Amino acid sequence: MHNTGGQQTQEALLGVLIILLSAVLFAGTTVFVKLAAETAEVSGRTSAFVRFVFGFVVISAYALASGKSVRPRAPGLVALRALTNTLAVVLFFSGLQLTTVTHGNMLNMTYPVFVFAVAPLLNRETTPRVYYLFLALTLAGIYLVLSPSEGPAFSGVNAGDLLALGSAVVAAVAISALREARKHDG
Repeated sequence: MHNTGGQQTQEALLGVLIILLSAVLFAGTTVFVKLAAETAEVSGRTSAFVRFVFGFVVISAYALASGKSVRPRAPGLVALRALTNTLAVVLFFSGLQLTTVTHGNMLNMTYPVFVFAVAPLLNRETTPRVYYLFLALTLAGIYLVLSPSEGPAFSGVNAGDLLALGSAVVAAVAISALREARKHDG
């Protein structure tokens, strides 16, 4: 049996809705982490721990219910992904404690431009020269976000901004490790 055009359209729409839901939930999570840090004095590290415990429970339940194995065929790559992703989330959530949700999200979401800097090392991919222009433009944008017009250059930078930016750089390694691991594991 094959998919008809209508089924493909429905599947595509479902995919778009799931991606939209994930973006909304991610944004909501950052607001929740910030509120928890400010009102309940819950650290970013604690929020990250809770996030990973919840994820572990959900994935474990899925693996048990579906009978699928979660044993990796490339354990080194999966371990690299796990470690760098964990560090990226801890840096991001810790950064949210010390900066605004806007700054934290904008800086964390620069990770795609750092992926191409890591890809030649981890994925053995070549990087088109125009991507370095994108990196320069992103760095200029980061400068504009972190250094408002009043005061000396970078006077508005705080530790939270640096942690959020650090999370983007570490997330680039995590994404590259995931891309490489997916060549061996589903």
